[in-house]
Amino acid sequence: MARYNYDLPSDLIEKVRAKGPMVVATLNEKGGVGKTTLTFQICVHLAEAGLKVLAVDLDPQGNLTKTTLRYGELQHDRVFSDVDIDRANSMTIFSNANERVKPVPVSDNLSLNTGNTNLVALMGIQHDLLLELDEYLARQTEFDVMIIDCPPTPGNHVTAAAMAADYVLSPANADEYSSDAIKNVVKTITRFKRKYNPGLNLLGVILNDVDNSSKIKKDYVELMRGEGADPDEFYFGIRDKIFETRLGKRVAFQEAQTVGMPITRYQRGNAADEMYSFLQELLTRLSKEEA
Repeated sequence: MARYNYDLPSDLIEKVRAKGPMVVATLNEKGGVGKTTLTFQICVHLAEAGLKVLAVDLDPQGNLTKTTLRYGELQHDRVFSDVDIDRANSMTIFSNANERVKPVPVSDNLSLNTGNTNLVALMGIQHDLLLELDEYLARQTEFDVMIIDCPPTPGNHVTAAAMAADYVLSPANADEYSSDAIKNVVKTITRFKRKYNPGLNLLGVILNDVDNSSKIKKDYVELMRGEGADPDEFYFGIRDKIFETRLGKRVAFQEAQTVGMPITRYQRGNAADEMYSFLQELLTRLSKEEA
């Protein structure tokens, strides 16, 4: 039976707010894991719960931008001019004109730095300019949580995000390729902690699009949770970083994305229940001194 109330716990919201501004990068070097869908759902739910949220779209595909602007238009009657969208462009952060960058307000609590194909040029810029994202986000002191949506490829986009972030959140499917990709994510975090950002930590891995009717998927869930009679050594070592909640293979997630709505307002049921459970875990981890 679906929950009646999807309000996130006020004590967790207050703990996250009291902890001060924090930056989370959603990252997986494998595509098709629902990263942008999850990033959007996190942003709108935390904003509707009362936190000040900044979404930063670093993906040249700009899908987070499209969905978040649609949310502002359909759910908050916002009208966005081309000037406002251009002024908020994430690519401009990596230039000498970055002090003119202004996030576009999508709702009272949610703002957005937009992404589009201009971000392809980030692959060719000099390395020291990648630090501009960290400096830009450090100036956004009015926000409680800033979430960077990264493209599913290694390179300067991921480097800039990893140098600016406090945490990495990694969505993953229960399959061989995602299993390997998470190992690469952990290697990336370890490398950046050592060279550039000692404060960077893995917030967690959220298993997404899980098909409970598939034995192979169930086997990979067990492997990636570090469970079983002969657990995988790597995943056993990070088992405390795997979220207890698993997000199932739900059409409702894509439908909610299409109409720009939080899943808990779009449709009560399993998808909304799972998202609510995940968000509780997420807030709990964010509220701790160290994730």
